[in-house]
Amino acid sequence: MKQLKGFFADKKVSTILDTGTGTGDFIEVLKEVFPEAKITGIDPNTESLLEAAKRFLK
Repeated sequence: MKQLKGFFADKKVSTILDTGTGTGDFIEVLKEVFPEAKITGIDPNTESLLEAAKRFLK
C-alpha cells in the first residue's frame, strides 16, 4: 500500500474501476488510499459481486 500511495501522491484520482473485484478485498485498500474517489467494482462472478455489495452498499 505504501508504494500505491507514493505513486499516486501527486495525482488527483476521482474515479476508480476495480476489474475482477471478487468480494471487494482490494476495495478496502483503495478506499484507504483514495478516500474521496468513487470506486466501481466489476466481476463476472455474480455471487462475488453480491458479497461485495453487502460489504460496501449499505
